[in-house]
Amino acid sequence: MRRRHNKNEYGNCVEVSIPAEDSVIDAYLQGTIHVHLAWFGEAMAGYFRTGAILPSAWRRGQGFTNPKKLLQDFLVSTGFATDAKVRGFPVPAGGVRRKTTADRILLAGDAAGFVDPFTGEGIAFAIRSGQLAAETVALALKHGDLTRQGLAPYVTRCQREFGESLGYSLVLSRLMHRFPNIFLKMMASEAEPIERYVQDALREQSYKTYFAWLLPRLPRLWFKMMTQRQRPA
Repeated sequence: MRRRHNKNEYGNCVEVSIPAEDSVIDAYLQGTIHVHLAWFGEAMAGYFRTGAILPSAWRRGQGFTNPKKLLQDFLVSTGFATDAKVRGFPVPAGGVRRKTTADRILLAGDAAGFVDPFTGEGIAFAIRSGQLAAETVALALKHGDLTRQGLAPYVTRCQREFGESLGYSLVLSRLMHRFPNIFLKMMASEAEPIERYVQDALREQSYKTYFAWLLPRLPRLWFKMMTQRQRPA
């Protein structure tokens, strides 16, 4: 049996489904990523899926006291207010080492904790881990070994493809949630940190690459933010 999860290893996620035409969604997004900076520190920004708008609020750890209201406020601010039912789920955050295999058992997607702890996004990891699980099982069946040892390549491949990156995302998430106002103002003091982060969202680089770029620049960003705060109006 695997250990009991710590509650801080989960994120609280709420979402609502709103039917809408693709043209309405496209007109609103206009090829951009929508981020509500006011939500950081309390919840992560909403995101949309084509065909039906599914805004999601994501928060890891404590302090997410009224998630339904946060999501409803988000809908009002974006012009998509609705009476549709808001649903909530506890979701394991990624970056935490968990037992994902046992004899004749493989866990994938949310069940395995393959969720970006910074944004709450997990669809891409669910699809890819499902593919890796299928490939692993096919090979294990061929060799007649469905023991945990026979399924071990699944763990290795998941860690290599996205597990390490999720670990760095967890560090970034903890930093942001520990000092939300300082962190976001520091990140917003110039465009490059945000522009480079978007490359993570587009899967053009890993969180490890982003973190390696950001870490040595944090002192300069901090100094720039403090200097701007001390200037007379």
